[in-house]
Amino acid sequence: MSGSSDRDAEGYGLAAAVRDVFGGGATWVSWIVIGVAGCLGYVILPLLAGSGDVGGSLKPWACAAYGISIGGLLTLLPRALSLVRLGGSLGRRPVAEADADNPWWPLRLVAAALQNTPALRRTDQDFANAVAELAPRARGVLGQRLWPACAAAFTAPVLGLISAWDTWGEYVSKGLVEAGKRSVAGVVAWPMILSIAAALLLMLVIVAVDQWTRSLLQRWSSSVNPLDAQSAFVAANLPAAISPVTASTLPAAAAFATDREPPRAGQPRPAPEPALPSISAQDFEGLGKMFGDG
Repeated sequence: MSGSSDRDAEGYGLAAAVRDVFGGGATWVSWIVIGVAGCLGYVILPLLAGSGDVGGSLKPWACAAYGISIGGLLTLLPRALSLVRLGGSLGRRPVAEADADNPWWPLRLVAAALQNTPALRRTDQDFANAVAELAPRARGVLGQRLWPACAAAFTAPVLGLISAWDTWGEYVSKGLVEAGKRSVAGVVAWPMILSIAAALLLMLVIVAVDQWTRSLLQRWSSSVNPLDAQSAFVAANLPAAISPVTASTLPAAAAFATDREPPRAGQPRPAPEPALPSISAQDFEGLGKMFGDG
């Protein structure tokens, strides 16, 4: 979790809150991890397995499929560890407010949720609506970080198919199909079967991480309360707001203050305005009688 809050011209936004709570999560790092794992699988695994013979499920393209599946799982490991840590700390609300630079992590999401709510007339229902709206948006931002792993899950079966096709070509080129020396169907099918199994395992883990994130955000929305909006961190990261009534009266107040400037030293004070004579009800009755007699 970041030690200081990231602010921009619009305040403490959703992207900054997600980055502080769940970590940076740069997708290019995931792409690199998956690509390196696939290359290592293509080069190293066949050498270690000694699969120089014809056929086999450890040919280079099949090993590349296993490598990118393993790389996709590695990209999900930090996310899973983060969810474990955040889920444990969610149930331990601090008794006293922590340092404003390192608050309880749900307060970061609260600050992001309240960016567009009126500070002077915010009701409990406004708070609940803002928190409920932020949860799916945060899940969507975090879901974008799963795209590299999803791409790996769809690519692995393709590489398995290429490996099976390559194996079939070896059998045909060496005449083993006609000789019937080995079970062609079984050997050719294994690269596809194993690559599809690895891809399905990766996809299941992706779905599990996404649902885990959804559950954590739902728990967060039910754990915070309107009093959290009064914490020092949330108040410090909300944009300064002026009510419409105050904003409309500011120009008139400024003009009034300018017209009523106190006299400078050495200048005579202006003469007071003459008081208007008061008119009583009896004067009005007298005027009515005069017009009536006329």
